[in-house]
Amino acid sequence: MNKDIIAIVGPSGVGKSTIADYLTQNYHVNMPICFTTRAKRIDDTYYNYVSEEEFLKMKNNNFFFFTSGQKDKYGYMDNLDNDDPTLLLTSYKNILNFYQTNPNTVIILLSFSNIRDCIIARNDNKLEITKLNERIEHAINDYNNYFDKVYQICSLSLISDSYSIMQVNEIVSNFLLTNNIIKEKNMVKRKIK
Repeated sequence: MNKDIIAIVGPSGVGKSTIADYLTQNYHVNMPICFTTRAKRIDDTYYNYVSEEEFLKMKNNNFFFFTSGQKDKYGYMDNLDNDDPTLLLTSYKNILNFYQTNPNTVIILLSFSNIRDCIIARNDNKLEITKLNERIEHAINDYNNYFDKVYQICSLSLISDSYSIMQVNEIVSNFLLTNNIIKEKNMVKRKIK
């Protein structure tokens, strides 16, 4: 894959999808088509759900530019031919694997000041307690094992519960605009005479 990658990295519930929605609505960025073998969550709109067999067939046919996961597998397919940057939403551990072969990736690192409390607060009773605890445990383990390594290679780091989602969107988009990584969709184009 030869185009720029913007990786929005952080635990479940930190706001990765919300930031991605904001960027795709207002700037020239691509969202890859994402596939997963995991069970659908009530709050999910981001993934296409496939069986393990279908996923492995797609992976073997080189459909994905990036895959992750062991039990629940995730695959990202770049479906657009334009040169706009592609967004990748992933965890701390997964970005380290991706970064090894894609060292020019722009990494936006998001975290919570208290992972457990923030995931519970953002759950809104959508997940049953067992699934919620699994999500919290996974997020804490990912943070404890990989955050420091990702922090060393990230381009921008934010504690997302220190800001409103609009402030996070503004900080991220201003950083990407200032560094000429993205362009606004509503830029005025010169008329050709």
